[in-house]
Amino acid sequence: MSEENSISVENRMYEKLKELLDKVGFSFTPRDELHRILINFEPASDMETPISILISIIMEGRGINFFSQIKDKKANNIYKESLLEENYHYRFLKWVIDDDQDMICTIDLFIDEEILSVRNLKEIFALIVSSHNRINDKITKSEVGNES
Repeated sequence: MSEENSISVENRMYEKLKELLDKVGFSFTPRDELHRILINFEPASDMETPISILISIIMEGRGINFFSQIKDKKANNIYKESLLEENYHYRFLKWVIDDDQDMICTIDLFIDEEILSVRNLKEIFALIVSSHNRINDKITKSEVGNES
């Protein structure tokens, strides 16, 4: 694929993402020069901390990467076990721990821009948010258990 063609595919995918997010009323911050979009999910009554998802175009426009991390917590053995359970039960989702012990969630979606839909995005966002909630619940339970 020529560089010019890959840039146009990347631009089309990025524009399609913005169009779909607008369509459903998601509030987001675009970074047009980098083909990235940041979405923040504010805490609900059952969610203690806000969740941010950074969306990037990858593979010259043939895929989309969804990136999120647990803020204000560093990995330990209890968290590592929880992350492994999430990876096992939810195959599209991948939790990793970086060198700084930050817990990072990623999903790579390889899809053609013409079939990318609002439903695809909603399902991915729901998976990330629910995974964060499950991990945060386990963190909270382990911290409460350690206090007693």
